[in-house]
Amino acid sequence: MRVSTNANVVRTLFGFAPRVCLATSLCLLAIGCGHLRLGATTGEAGRQLELKLPQGPKPDRNYLLYLPQTYEETEEHWPLVLFLHGLEESGDDFELLKKHGPPKQADQGKQFPFILVSPQARVDEGWDVDALGELLDEVEKRYRVDATRRYVTGLSMGGHGTWTLARRYPDRFAALAPICGWAPADTAQHLSHVPVWIFHGLTDTVVDPSESKSIARSLNSTGAPVELTLYPETGHVGAWEKAYHGDALWDWMLSHSLASSLQGD
Repeated sequence: MRVSTNANVVRTLFGFAPRVCLATSLCLLAIGCGHLRLGATTGEAGRQLELKLPQGPKPDRNYLLYLPQTYEETEEHWPLVLFLHGLEESGDDFELLKKHGPPKQADQGKQFPFILVSPQARVDEGWDVDALGELLDEVEKRYRVDATRRYVTGLSMGGHGTWTLARRYPDRFAALAPICGWAPADTAQHLSHVPVWIFHGLTDTVVDPSESKSIARSLNSTGAPVELTLYPETGHVGAWEKAYHGDALWDWMLSHSLASSLQGD
């Protein structure tokens, strides 16, 4: 396990050069009962789409979806990153989903070389891992997703959601990046084969940094490929602002696949 307290670690740990990636989005198709479902691409690049996934008797679930710009130009299967937001972004307001992290960056025009899926949790429910699994199933039915290159990241409550989702589906994700989250006690035994990069601010007063330190130690004891980045003089929000800055995290994620994880590479 590598532990760093260098505030610039996102840039210095790997030394990757920034890269420019092209991106695009989807259009909306309205179908029965007014539900909005995944639709066909329209060539509208750099715009994040607001979609809903019907969930039976419960209210529809909001999510944002983003496709790479060159998605339609080839038959390539693309990596998928699932982003899980924090507590304050829960509800039924798409604008809340765009407050932090990758959805904020996509809304501001950042271009990603992967499919980005950003669901919204309902107020007072937290992250429903079964609903998240269903959402991923739906996206994978309709789009060319590389099943060996699925990733999940999240902040605060979404950091916790990252741990619980991966614990529930330990063979579904090629890498995890939880930020200032907390994990169930038995998480390490389920994820000993999954590459994880954990981030936390050392002056976080919302989720104690000891949560990330503890799960990192547990994973390390199993031989898991885990990295822990601790940002000095950085609070709750600052941790994810630093972690998502630049492309180092995405470069690290995209370097992993399920095949390489299972082989121990």
